[in-house]
Amino acid sequence: MHRAGFLSSALNLVARSHDYSNKTTPTPESLTAMRRNTLILIAALAVQIAIAMPAFAGACYDGIGCASTQYFPTSEVKQLSCQNLWYVRNRIYKDAGYCFKTATGISEMGNSGCHINAQAAVPLNAYERANVGVIKSAEVAKGCNYGW
Repeated sequence: MHRAGFLSSALNLVARSHDYSNKTTPTPESLTAMRRNTLILIAALAVQIAIAMPAFAGACYDGIGCASTQYFPTSEVKQLSCQNLWYVRNRIYKDAGYCFKTATGISEMGNSGCHINAQAAVPLNAYERANVGVIKSAEVAKGCNYGW
């Protein structure tokens, strides 16, 4: 069922569960129906909220934080190994939809769900751009050489 249709159906179900024009006291059966239908509405709202949220908010890492919502501390990033720097940097690109071209990138990150072929075209937010920059600086300072 279409998302908006599902929520609309749930709202109509709750509205129909009680006759608002009737001024009499609700029966136990009508209260049970109202409770059941209210739970259905709550479930429908939960589904709508889950659908509206991004599928993936970005990876988080012990010691440095979440790539898409926090600036990585430079001092902590500098302590990562070259392999971990490579992984975190490329995971940021993967999460944003980048399609890897190297055999290592494809084998380590995969290309399922990718849709962007040019790294420069990957839409990174301010946190992600800054974090990639900090990682690249750390890779240069460490002399990381990825001669795969």
